[in-house]
Amino acid sequence: MIWVIAAILVFVAGYTFVNLRYRKPGKAHEPYQDAKDRATVERLVSAGFTRVTAGVERPAEPAKSASSFQGPLAEVKEALGGLTPELKELLIDLPSLPDDFGRVVAPSTATAMLPYSIQYSCNLPDHKGILGETYVYTKEDKVVIVTSFERLKGELLARTRESSVILTLPAGTLKAGTRYQVTLVGARGSKQWTLQVN
Repeated sequence: MIWVIAAILVFVAGYTFVNLRYRKPGKAHEPYQDAKDRATVERLVSAGFTRVTAGVERPAEPAKSASSFQGPLAEVKEALGGLTPELKELLIDLPSLPDDFGRVVAPSTATAMLPYSIQYSCNLPDHKGILGETYVYTKEDKVVIVTSFERLKGELLARTRESSVILTLPAGTLKAGTRYQVTLVGARGSKQWTLQVN
């Protein structure tokens, strides 16, 4: 019996040493998820879409950061909720969307060689959601912003059902001389506005 315990201890100590000494830093390799992501991107590209990973942050003081946006603001209108049928067909994993949106602060003009930022507040169905990945899909003169939320596990709850977000598109994402129709996609209600890129 003592030899079994000694063997287990030696194995655990050896495994721990090798794991800590030679483990690759960073995120673990997830071949299944990587293959799904590659397949999604290939399907989007073949349909004429470009997928951009946007910079997303949660402002500490939403009212203060919203007042810092300069230039004329776009007239934001209500739109039907849900992904377009084309995107629904192309995306392998459908995102968990916010129900709808509160205030959206978006400039009506942008410069192609500068980043473009907007601020919006997402309304979630319950207190079990946290901000996940946000992707921007562009095709011709359409821009579709998809903010997804991940479910909290166990007993954890978010403090509020509203989540403010500042999204920044990298410089060069949008083409100069194009008038875009931008759609911020929610499950029950979306928002739309027009953006002129110079």
